[in-house]
Amino acid sequence: MEWMYDGAKSEVNKEEYLLGKPLDKGFEGTLGQINAVEYDCTPASIFASSAEHQVDIERKIVEDPLVALKKKELETRKKLLDNPVKMKEINKYIEKMRKKKKKK
Repeated sequence: MEWMYDGAKSEVNKEEYLLGKPLDKGFEGTLGQINAVEYDCTPASIFASSAEHQVDIERKIVEDPLVALKKKELETRKKLLDNPVKMKEINKYIEKMRKKKKKK
């Protein structure tokens, strides 16, 4: 029956530990085991190669619909800016709006 009560005695008193009192060697062994578990449980994604990571990013960029919309928008804007006739029309419209604003 004594083994049942030895378990309770062998536990570390948290208050004594925080006050800096010396601990038995059994407690230090359990600390080592806890730290080993923390390092053994690292996810595999941390060790993935950067080449795989780069391919994954490129795939996400290619498949992202928002990126496709932005590319299309930039192409449309570039075509508009490169077209001198459209730019002249836009400039006339802007001047017309400015004159209207000044009259008010």
